[in-house]
Amino acid sequence: ALRKLFKLNAHAVSLVLHELDFWVPFVTMLFGGLFASASFAYDGAAVAAMITFVISFTVNILLADADLTERKIKSKASGAVKYLGMLLAASVFTILLTFDHFPRAKNYEYSYHFIRNEGVVETVSMFTRFMSTPLLFMTKFLVKNLVYKGRTVIIKMPLVRHVMPKREL
Repeated sequence: ALRKLFKLNAHAVSLVLHELDFWVPFVTMLFGGLFASASFAYDGAAVAAMITFVISFTVNILLADADLTERKIKSKASGAVKYLGMLLAASVFTILLTFDHFPRAKNYEYSYHFIRNEGVVETVSMFTRFMSTPLLFMTKFLVKNLVYKGRTVIIKMPLVRHVMPKREL
């Protein structure tokens, strides 16, 4: 995912970063990863898995519109199998963690006091709430890739591009 990140078009990435459709799923995915790691008591393997998934989600789903490589432009395939696999993996992880099927995961409670308000936050509950937005965005991304092939999801423009050989430049 990091290798793909460094190959993205800088101008297209800046266009994506100016869209609210990028920031809402990105921030909720970060908070979802934080609470998922907290439910595993910040175990090293859980934290590494969540960091890997957040980076993979960011590059492969949220920044997919900025991939202007020749292979991507000439490709007629939508990459739906990869996106469906990511959606299923994230959904299965969310379901297993929500219904307490991970043996090392616990639902920790954190209490807070803010001015005159007190409250309790449970890690699994907050993970489920924050993870719903990226799952809905992945579903939207998958449907748009299947229905509207050759169009972008976040940047509102068609993907009609012509790749010129170097000798014609």
